[in-house]
Amino acid sequence: MQKILDKGMEKEHYTAEAVIVWCYDHRCSDCFQKFLEAGKISNYDLVCVAGGANALTVEGDKEYILKQIETSVRLHHTKKVILMMHKDCGACGGSKAFGNDDKVETEALLEKLDAGKKFLSGKISIPIETVIVDFNSIQEVN
Repeated sequence: MQKILDKGMEKEHYTAEAVIVWCYDHRCSDCFQKFLEAGKISNYDLVCVAGGANALTVEGDKEYILKQIETSVRLHHTKKVILMMHKDCGACGGSKAFGNDDKVETEALLEKLDAGKKFLSGKISIPIETVIVDFNSIQEVN
């Protein structure tokens, strides 16, 4: 083996403030980091899959996501789940799948987040938050 860096991972075990279900679209990396900083979230488990929380609406995928969340809760005593989706997500067909209509796309994402939250609600006992990221802001959904 060849050492790449002198720094490795932390040895101490941690408690996760949140398990976050998020998309792996790199365009969103900066805003995701700002979201963490704004919410003062430093210890989190990340479930990173195409479409983020949209995976909770797909048969076969939603069971995988649930298992990841349950594992986070079991191993890291996670305090909450944060379901995130972003505009122009290729896994959802991109903005063009909604006729490039921002209102139509927002409503579709809200429906998917709500469906994901409903799926999880009867299966886990920690709070679930939902978030939409667009090109101008990050918004928590009530």
